[in-house]
Amino acid sequence: SYIDTSNWNTSKCTSISFAKCSKIKRLDTSKWNTDNITTFNGAFQGCYKLQDIDVTNWNMDNVTNTLSMFNGCSNLVNIDTTNWNFYSITRTGANSMFLACKKLISIIGDRDIDDVLMRNVKCLNGNISSLNLSGTILERPSLRAVINGLADLTDTTTQTLTLGATLMAKLTEEDIAIATNKNWTIA
Repeated sequence: SYIDTSNWNTSKCTSISFAKCSKIKRLDTSKWNTDNITTFNGAFQGCYKLQDIDVTNWNMDNVTNTLSMFNGCSNLVNIDTTNWNFYSITRTGANSMFLACKKLISIIGDRDIDDVLMRNVKCLNGNISSLNLSGTILERPSLRAVINGLADLTDTTTQTLTLGATLMAKLTEEDIAIATNKNWTIA
């Protein structure tokens, strides 16, 4: 259930995959050298027990494909992509990146995660119970896409979309009303 990969020399790897490793719960990838990685296509797809993976120090400058990277990681709760560079990822290369991530409540990222989230909003909305985007720098079109893609919740269910003051300031009352009409609270 745990693989210590912290001392692996990954400096010459162009791709890495743990796809369908369904028993892995934790991977220590914090020291991976990803300078030469060009694809993470399906890298953790089907790792449905994966709960914890530290990807904060990964160099994503040369990565063009993260298609289905975390697809099926239904126990993954948080992902911190703050230091990632998404500019090299092709237009379709990030599709289904978070598909079936049912427990994902926090995606932390920087300005360039904007486009990735817009391409993944349909994957996210039906699977998540709450979402924290307060660490991201999103523009209003992406925020609208997220809000429009939120699942309609039942009258007895209320979930939270956490945006923080900076992102909240970019929304109109009409934008917020779309979310609240679907029983989502925006904070």
